[in-house]
Amino acid sequence: SLVCLVFWLFPVSWHIMSGSTDRPDPQIDDEDEESDEDTAVFKPFSQRPEWADVEGIPQDDGPFNVVKIAYSDQYTQTMNCFRAVMQSGEKSQRALALTAEVVNLNPANYVGWWYRRHCLAALGSDLTAELAWMRPTLLGCTKNYQMWFHRRELVGRQEAPNIEDEKAIIDEALKEDAKNYHSWCYRRWLVQHFQAYAGELEWCTRLLTNDLRNNSAWNYRYFLVETRHTHGLSDAEKFEVLKHELRFTCEPLKITPNNESPYNYVFGLCSLLSDPSYLLRYIQMAVQFLIATGTANPTCTHTRATLILFLERLAEQCRDLTGVSDAELVAWAGSQVDNYKACLQTCKELQKMDAIRKKYWFYQQQRFTAKIQEVQA
Repeated sequence: SLVCLVFWLFPVSWHIMSGSTDRPDPQIDDEDEESDEDTAVFKPFSQRPEWADVEGIPQDDGPFNVVKIAYSDQYTQTMNCFRAVMQSGEKSQRALALTAEVVNLNPANYVGWWYRRHCLAALGSDLTAELAWMRPTLLGCTKNYQMWFHRRELVGRQEAPNIEDEKAIIDEALKEDAKNYHSWCYRRWLVQHFQAYAGELEWCTRLLTNDLRNNSAWNYRYFLVETRHTHGLSDAEKFEVLKHELRFTCEPLKITPNNESPYNYVFGLCSLLSDPSYLLRYIQMAVQFLIATGTANPTCTHTRATLILFLERLAEQCRDLTGVSDAELVAWAGSQVDNYKACLQTCKELQKMDAIRKKYWFYQQQRFTAKIQEVQA
C-alpha cells in the first residue's frame, strides 16, 4: 500500500508519527536486557562491545540514484549492521535482538520480519513470547501487512495456538476499522487453517447488526457459508441453507434498501448450487424477493440491477431444463428470449433511474438485444 511504501522510504516518519519507542526483545536473557531508560537513547554500534567484530555494510544505491533519502544516523547504522549480519547468515541471539531494532525503527520492513523469523526458528525461541511482544506494535499499525503475515507464520508453527486470543486481536483491530483488509484475511486464514468455525456465523451476524453496510462482513459471511455451512452437503441440503440466508438478508434490505452488499451476497449464493431444479427454485425465490423489494422501493437501482443478474442466469439455465421434473417450475422459468427481454426492459428503466450510468445500461441493453437475436436466429 501507499502507506507502507512511505514508511519504507521514510522510516523516521513512522517512528515520529506513531510515537513508538524501542522495545526490548523478549527473547534476550535478563542479564542482556537494558533498562527502559537506556533503550530510549540510541547507542552507536561502535560503542557496543558485542558488535565490535562486525563491520557494517553501507546501502548501495548505485552511481545514478535519483533521490538520496535523508535517513537518520540511528537508522543508517542499524541497517548497515543488519546488512552485514544478513550477508554472513548469522542467526544468533544478538542477530535476533538486531531485528527487533530494525522493525522498531520501521515496522513495514518486510526483510526485517523475514530475517527475524529465521532467527526465531534457528534459536528455537518461544513463539508465544514473540506473539505477545509484537502485539502492541501490530495494534498500533493495524494496516501493516508485514506484521500480520509475521503473526500468521508464527501461529502456523505452533502446535496448540491460542485461537481465541488471536480472534480477540482481530476484534481489536476491527474496532479501529471494521473493513481492514489485512485483519479479515488473517481471520479467514485462521478459521480455515485451524477449522475454528465455532461461533463465527453468530459473530458475523453481530457485526452486520452493528453496520449493515459492512461489505467485508458480507464477504466473510459468504466465505463461512461456502466453506463450512454448505461444504459437503447435497444440493437439497444446500438449498435449505440458502433459503435461510435469503430470509436473513430480507431484514437488512428492509432497513437499507439502497445497500448494495446484501444484493451481491444474495446473487453470489446461487453459485453454490449445481442441480438445475434447486438452482431454479433459489432463483425463483430471489426474483420474487427482488420484485417485492423493488415494488416497496421504486427508486432503488440496486434491486433492478440485481434482478438483471438473476434473469440472465435464469435465461442461461433455460437452455436445457430436461433435468427439472417440476412442471410448474419449468412454466415459471419461461424461455431464454422471455428472460432476455425482461433484462432488456429493465435496462431501459435503469437508463432513466440511474443517470450517472446511463451509457452503461444502454450498453447492456444492446448486449441483451444481440443475445435475443442470437437465440432467434
